[in-house]
Amino acid sequence: SGKRSLFTELKRAQPDTGSLSQMAIQIGNLHNQLKYETNQFYLNIRSICTPAQSKILEEAFQPLFKSETLAFPGHGRQRQGFNSP
Repeated sequence: SGKRSLFTELKRAQPDTGSLSQMAIQIGNLHNQLKYETNQFYLNIRSICTPAQSKILEEAFQPLFKSETLAFPGHGRQRQGFNSP
């Protein structure tokens, strides 16, 4: 996976910062495309739902839009996602 390759490069004694940059850009682009496709999928399904079905759809998709946190063991630091308070 892209993240695994990125981490492998980071662990090297002399990481190639050009490669790291390219991998980060590629991962970001893929993440962006995934979010776009997810949004389109949701909107397409919602367009044919009844109001009751829309509520069920919303509940099914809710976990995909919860905040993303990254904890650093022993440091208490977190990165908050876009949907955090």
